[in-house]
Amino acid sequence: MPKASKLSNYESEKLKKTQNSSLRNTFYKIFKIGSVSTRDLAIFSAHFSLLLSSGVDIITTLNILKEDGRHKHFQKNLDEIINLVKTSHALSDAFAHFPGSFPPFFISMIRTGELGGSLDQILSDLSIYYEEEADFKDEFIQILLYPIL
Repeated sequence: MPKASKLSNYESEKLKKTQNSSLRNTFYKIFKIGSVSTRDLAIFSAHFSLLLSSGVDIITTLNILKEDGRHKHFQKNLDEIINLVKTSHALSDAFAHFPGSFPPFFISMIRTGELGGSLDQILSDLSIYYEEEADFKDEFIQILLYPIL
């Protein structure tokens, strides 16, 4: 006679799906699958920093980055960011309208750069930070996959 505490096949399958979904969501959050990667943020920050340190104003810089094909993840958002900056919003506030593309740390550092007058240096530092984070994630994935290979 089967035990009463045993799960039915339907309940068992439902539990497995829930657990797999939870693991998948955790994996996606860690590695930013489906959104902007840390490597994309590093490249975007480096290009932004380079243009600003060359004396190009913020609006022109954003337009150049929008037209550049290497920043596909940001192109949709950059139109709105440009409009917000043109209407006297702070750059950090404009980026804050897109939390799926720009993490809170990025926005806070932009705000710090605006207030301190060192936006180009902050963006350069952000590019280094996100490049190192991307490298770390790549190494971590390799370590996780090594036993499987």
